[in-house]
Amino acid sequence: MDKEILRSEILPWSTENNDARAVVKTGAGVRRNYPADDFSDLDIELYFQDYAPYAAHSDWFEAFGEVWVYLPLFVDGNFPSRLVIYEGGAKVDFLLYDVADLKRRAQWQMLPDVYQRGFKIHLDKDDIATHILPSPFAAPTPKIPSVDEFNFVVREFWFEAFHVAKYLRRGDLWPAKFRDRALQDNLLRLMEWHAQTVRDENEIWFQGRFLKEWTDAETYATLPTVFAGYDSAASWQALHNMAALFRRLSKEVAQVLGFDYPEKLDENMSRFIDSLFNRRDNN
Repeated sequence: MDKEILRSEILPWSTENNDARAVVKTGAGVRRNYPADDFSDLDIELYFQDYAPYAAHSDWFEAFGEVWVYLPLFVDGNFPSRLVIYEGGAKVDFLLYDVADLKRRAQWQMLPDVYQRGFKIHLDKDDIATHILPSPFAAPTPKIPSVDEFNFVVREFWFEAFHVAKYLRRGDLWPAKFRDRALQDNLLRLMEWHAQTVRDENEIWFQGRFLKEWTDAETYATLPTVFAGYDSAASWQALHNMAALFRRLSKEVAQVLGFDYPEKLDENMSRFIDSLFNRRDNN
């Protein structure tokens, strides 16, 4: 369905529309490692003389098929995207750019991360996209954290763990689960850094995709214990398990990078969490 909508709707429309200058496909549809399957999105970059009119209305992508739902968002803080789910479940992520942005990409001597794993030019009316550097079809170079980035993630983890424990002590599970998501985000960041630094792994995927392939076996085996349902006792246990896993990963990353792990912070927060746990009632 995704391939059909590109061939039958998006490309003919772009070819006939003088405002549209180029169409570039990225994502699962072009990468060689973990290629697209039946559940993959179609990632399409559209380059216009001026994308503003197309960001202002939805008529153009609604013409490609019956739209079930769409979200108007922005990427990189500036560029509009339209995430569209069509009848039958085909999902297309449109990113809108001006042709001037395409010229800048063609002039760069390096590829943006999204092009590192692959891209395909489907339309290039002005012969600009063909001058973009070829893709290596490989993972982008891992970005090793600075000491400030590392310290912030560690502080934020314990900051949120403090709140999870307080809400669990009150028996207020919904806000505890809300805060728990922040813990998971920081844990994922440490798993990524751990894979990059401790295991020298380059194939790190966005939002934990293909996690089993790039994290270490010990961490992966522990993950079922850091998630809990809407239950107080299970949530307390998951909090303790998550803290233990985060602590191990953080210390191992800190050792490799020559950073100081904030032991005092860990001790203070762990002691506080334990005190609330020991005072809990059967809520």
